[in-house]
Amino acid sequence: MAEFAPYVDIALWPTPNLGDIARQTGVKSFNLAFITAEDGNLARGAWGGYGAYSVNQSFFKSQINALRAIGGDVILSFGGAFGRELAEVAKTVTEAKNAYRQVIDAYGVTRLDFDIEGAAVADPVSIARRSQALAELQKEYAAKGINLDIRLTLPVLPSGLTPDGLNVVRSALQAGVNLNLINIMAMNFGANEAPPSQGTMGDYTIKAARSTQAQVKSLYASVGISLTNAQAWGKIGLTPMIGRNDIATEVFTQADALKVFNFAESVGIGMMSMWSIGRDQAPANGNFNSPATYNHSSINQTPWEFAKLFAPYDGVPGTGTPWQPPTDPIDPITPPPINPNPAKANVNFTGTGWGTGFTAEVTLMNSGVAGTGWEFVFRTYHRITSLWNGKYTETTLTGGLYEYRVTHESWNGQLAANSKVSFGFGATAASHDPVQVVQNNDFQLISLKVGATVLIGPGSSPLTLMGTSGNDTLIGGPGNNYLDGRVGADRLIGGLGDDTYVVDNVGDVVVEAVNAGVDTVRGTISYSLSANVENLILTGSANINGTGNSLANTITGNVGNNTLNGGLSADRLIGGAGNDTLIGGPGNDLLMGGPGHDYFRFNSRTEGMDTISDFSKGMGNTDKIQVLASGFGGGLGAGILPSNRFVLGTVATSTAQRFIYNQSTGALFFDPDGLGGTAATQIATLTNKLSLTASDIIVI
Repeated sequence: MAEFAPYVDIALWPTPNLGDIARQTGVKSFNLAFITAEDGNLARGAWGGYGAYSVNQSFFKSQINALRAIGGDVILSFGGAFGRELAEVAKTVTEAKNAYRQVIDAYGVTRLDFDIEGAAVADPVSIARRSQALAELQKEYAAKGINLDIRLTLPVLPSGLTPDGLNVVRSALQAGVNLNLINIMAMNFGANEAPPSQGTMGDYTIKAARSTQAQVKSLYASVGISLTNAQAWGKIGLTPMIGRNDIATEVFTQADALKVFNFAESVGIGMMSMWSIGRDQAPANGNFNSPATYNHSSINQTPWEFAKLFAPYDGVPGTGTPWQPPTDPIDPITPPPINPNPAKANVNFTGTGWGTGFTAEVTLMNSGVAGTGWEFVFRTYHRITSLWNGKYTETTLTGGLYEYRVTHESWNGQLAANSKVSFGFGATAASHDPVQVVQNNDFQLISLKVGATVLIGPGSSPLTLMGTSGNDTLIGGPGNNYLDGRVGADRLIGGLGDDTYVVDNVGDVVVEAVNAGVDTVRGTISYSLSANVENLILTGSANINGTGNSLANTITGNVGNNTLNGGLSADRLIGGAGNDTLIGGPGNDLLMGGPGHDYFRFNSRTEGMDTISDFSKGMGNTDKIQVLASGFGGGLGAGILPSNRFVLGTVATSTAQRFIYNQSTGALFFDPDGLGGTAATQIATLTNKLSLTASDIIVI
């Protein structure tokens, strides 16, 4: 039966409440995103890849059961743009099957969605492994009387599925997978494919659907299955990105939604969806030109407007009536900062500074059960002069440091489940103006008790710290912390745990210790990772750059034109949208350019063997390989590589040839002297084994 099932980024903090969303929107079916390989390298599912959200612990099962109790249900989605899908990590078909089976059995689900994009959509090994595993699982569960509903979610252009996407579908069908749905991501098309002057995002979404429907009929025919037009439409899912897309000129409006809704009803699309329910509200600051983000659409809308519009969808012409928004706008609500780690409590610390002092507000958020009494301990070089909504005691420590123990007043000691309480204070500023906050050893931010039970114990809770407009020092504790200094040149110290840092000032300093968790910097400026930090994510839309350190880093670009440099070790570079330059550096690196004209740069033939997962020569997405003449030698001159310097095959056949490409394996070699003499060295592997010529290589 056709339905509307929007995506929910369930690993966000605070955790979306499915029951509340269902009651407010009328939507009863959701795609929960995303299950990926735990910690990025284990063949075990975890929400967002976070070990703390392992499916072993059945996180969100109570939410799913509550949704089912009111007549709803979920589709579990694997993969996505970030993290590694389980088939990429599993070494065998059996290992992949076991990983999928664990998820199915943990949640009692039968509907599984596989969002295959980025490097995964061009990786033939994991594609084949996934297809075989799913085909075998369908047979095994069918023997128990259980029908596994398998769906593929794939990138699309107005012209239809990409060649890589077609290969994913073809592989599944040839392996014998009974595909219920092929869901297309109608978003981020690019100006070449979807010129804004020639159509709206609604127009291009409909065009993409029509193109895909024809491809689906052809794909099924290739395995001996004839589909009618209606059957083919029933195999299609449509998922636009509501509001402003990652490509800023692409905006999916309410008018586009109405147009797509009516089209989908007229042809009987199998599923309507959208990315994502968390974005279905206006920006709190009223800036409708802000970049796309996880918690608003960047356009003027009422809360849940898109979800309510699509909610009546049933795929039957003339029966669904799109919801119309009220004429009076509803004030949007700003959610607290993202913290992708589970906890029963969290803390948001914000401040506003001036020359001689500052005020601060601390919000204690309880997502556990109801409790009585709270206590918060922090240290600072500032001296508190007044405090409201709480009582405090002061202890003078050495070195000009003060410790403050804040407890509740008589009127705010009861803290219900899924509630919060705030207190604030004024303080005189220390000379170096830090805001230092640490967790106490007894109650770890908040003391919430039921009887004698402490809900939050030492080292168990994440901490969210937001700095002032000055130069702050934020110190996390042993949990998984989120630190954002905001304006000013800030010093951010995470401590133990998997910490996230927001860097937006060239003066910001991130301090991490050795073996103190897997940490991530989210930067809006060009940034080089400091020691002991593993991951870097560039955000916003500016043309900025990211550089790794000596660790094995994952560096992800934004929608602008980025230069990503992995530095030492085996790194993973993900360009994203835009025209990016990816430099693996020493070590065997994985390079994923993404949409746009990308350059894969090699500085030396001795730096290791990199893997290019998505080398492309298509219109609007033409990639090039760059090599540094001074690092390679061999008499190379700057410019496009001359044809006599390139040969297809396994060995050089003349002394002039320098680059050897074996298309059957995707291996690219460099030979400093051609035929005879020094042996060739493999510098890269193109996993999609795309054809290569001398003109695809540029010497710099």
